[in-house]
Amino acid sequence: MLMLSACASTSQQTSSSSVPALAELNDNNISSVLVASRTRLHHLHEWWGRPAAQGESGDFQWYNYTYVGEAKQPNSNPGDTQMISLTVYFETATGLLADYDFQLHQFPAHMSNN
Repeated sequence: MLMLSACASTSQQTSSSSVPALAELNDNNISSVLVASRTRLHHLHEWWGRPAAQGESGDFQWYNYTYVGEAKQPNSNPGDTQMISLTVYFETATGLLADYDFQLHQFPAHMSNN
């Protein structure tokens, strides 16, 4: 029974239909999408396509995805803008997720520059 539930959760995680678009990622859902020692490099290609930047550093390969545009968060107002920066680190030897850095900045539509 345990083995069946482990397989089910793995296949659910790799299903691109259950993964939010990059613009819809937030602090509440990112940890359910990116799971250390389970998420693989090829998952990111399936989910979000090619990264904006990529590289290697020591024993790690990193990908950076960036989104700037209309705010897609539940608490957004019409005209709000957001910037998402997601840098994901994978162990080069295994191709498994080691860590990630997620940043979300939201800007109201009518900011004053006083």
